[in-house]
Amino acid sequence: MPLRKSRSSAVEKALSPEEQQAKINEVRRMIGPLSEALPDFCSDVSISRYLRSRNWNAEKASKMLKETVKWRLKYKPEAIRWVWVEFFMFLKNCSLTQKEGKLSSTESTVRKAEDVVSSMLAKGFVPSKDALKRAILG
Repeated sequence: MPLRKSRSSAVEKALSPEEQQAKINEVRRMIGPLSEALPDFCSDVSISRYLRSRNWNAEKASKMLKETVKWRLKYKPEAIRWVWVEFFMFLKNCSLTQKEGKLSSTESTVRKAEDVVSSMLAKGFVPSKDALKRAILG
């Protein structure tokens, strides 16, 4: 099997397309039903990235991919909307400003809050009271 030097100066295996596909299939078999849980995330392209990062070692790549899929199923990062992040950061900033005894311009604060909330509502998000409390109190 020929070796080639990668950008990170480590030696990387150069596999034929058939060998690469065999490794991809091996990883898919190793992760089992988890590949069906997030089919877009467990595509051939995605699996090949994990294999390349582990120098085509199917066992190491499947372990890393399993942990990633489990994490993504638990925390659902694809459900995060940046407008929510902006809203909670805005509330956090208001809370910090109040704690430091500094008062920002009330008019600009209200205008910013209205913009953030209206864009959230337009996208179908209504924050719960608990989420707002956590954002404000930290």
